[in-house]
Order: sequence, then structure tokens, then C-alpha cells
Amino acid sequence: MDKKQTLHQKIIDATLTEISTNGIENLTAKNISKRAKTSTGIIYHHFDTMEGLVFATYSELMNELAKRRKQVRKKYPSDPVKRLKETMLVNFDKEFVNNTNRSAWTQLWASSVCNNNINELVNQYYKSLYSDIESDFKEFCDDASSRQNALSIISMIHGYWIELIITKNATVDECIDAANKCIDKANKVELIKSLI
Repeated sequence: MDKKQTLHQKIIDATLTEISTNGIENLTAKNISKRAKTSTGIIYHHFDTMEGLVFATYSELMNELAKRRKQVRKKYPSDPVKRLKETMLVNFDKEFVNNTNRSAWTQLWASSVCNNNINELVNQYYKSLYSDIESDFKEFCDDASSRQNALSIISMIHGYWIELIITKNATVDECIDAANKCIDKANKVELIKSLI
């Protein structure tokens, strides 16, 4: 990793920590520069504006999730049930859920309501995720069931994140287990239908 990339990553990491610690509404270049051990000028040199920095930070998070999802999906080219379960593991990866930056995710979702660029970023990610999930279900379900199951899984992902981060009513393992049961149930229903 070259020096420029290391500094870029330090600024992104510092931004995530600042968002999680002090909230996106209190984000300042001064606080980020202290955390990243650099100057505010360097931040603006790399990202032009604070909005650009926030967008780059969230883009990196989304790109990392998409990359991880793509990697695990390649491991099971002929097993849609395993791909679905691995996709859930990526979305509830303990590195993302349990680190000190986890509240940045909920702030990303909240930001997407009033920031068109972040809204587009979030929409692109979830359209891609939904497409992957629906296409996996289509390998063993009819089109209508695939859509219903994909919507259920996407809703579970959103709902469980709220349970984990905001209400703290669930653990990561409980969320993954519940999603896996939903996937297994859909698979079993389709298997029974095929036998009738």
C-alpha cells in the first residue's frame, strides 16, 4: 500500500469514527484531521469538500460490502441456498456490526433521506443486493415466490440492523439464524411443491 493510499484510508477511518462518536451533524475537518493525524488542508486536498468526504466514506463502506458479497457468492456457483446464507453473513459481518463505527451505518441510512448523492449510493447497493437475492431464489422458486422471499430477506436485513444497533434487542447470531430459517423454509416449501 502506497503512502497516498494509507493517508486516504486514515482519513476515511477517522471520518467513520467521528461520525459514530459525534454524529454526522457534528462532523468537522478539524476533528477528522486530529484523528487522522494530518492537516485539514490535506483533507480538502483529497476530498474537496466535507460532503465529498462523507460520500467517499460511505462509498468505501458500500464497495467493501459489495466486494465481500461477490467473493462469497463465487464460492457456491451451483448452490443458491448457500449463496443466500453467505449473503446474510456478509450483511451481518461482525467486523462491520461490532466495531466502533457501527452507528455510522444508521447515519448513512438517515443521510440518504436528505442527501441525493448518498440516496443514490444506498439505492444502487440495495438494488444490487435485492437482485442477487431474488435471482438466487429463482433457482428454486417461481417468480412470485422469489420476489416475496427477496423482499422478506431485504426487510429482515434492515429490521435486524435496527434491532442490533438502535434497540439492541438481538445479537448478530440471532439475526443470521432467523434469516437462515427463512431461507430454509422457502427451500422446503418449494421442495414439497415439487413433490406434489
